[in-house]
Amino acid sequence: GPDRIVTGIIGAGPRAMHGRQAFIPDHRWQMEALHDAFAQSSGDLNYIGDWHTNPVGPTIMSSEDERTLRRIGRRITAPAMIIVDPSRAPAEIASWTLESSGWFARSVQPLEPRYFQPLPNWPTYFR
Repeated sequence: GPDRIVTGIIGAGPRAMHGRQAFIPDHRWQMEALHDAFAQSSGDLNYIGDWHTNPVGPTIMSSEDERTLRRIGRRITAPAMIIVDPSRAPAEIASWTLESSGWFARSVQPLEPRYFQPLPNWPTYFR
C-alpha cells in the first residue's frame, strides 16, 4: 500500500563531500550498505528514497531535491524524500513522495510522517 516503514537509514558514507549548499554522497559505500541490508533481511527491505538535513532549515524541497526525487522515480515506484531540520527542538521532519498522476505527469506531494514503536521481536538490520 501507500504506507512505508523506515526501519533504518544509511548515512552519506566515509568519502562523502559535505558543503554549505550541497553534498556528494559516497555512492559506492551507500550501495554496498544497501546490498548488505537487503541480503541480511532475506529480501524483505527495499530502498524507498533519499534523506538529508538542512542544518538551519527550512524543511522544504529545493529544485535540486525535486530533480533528485524525479531521478529516483525512474528506478523505483513512488520514491520518498525526507528532509530534517536539526536546529529545532525537537527536530522538524518533512517528507514527500513522487506519485504517478497519469502517463506523462508526476507530482510531488507532501506527506506527514507518523511514528510508532516497533515490536521488540522485529529484526534489526542496521547496527
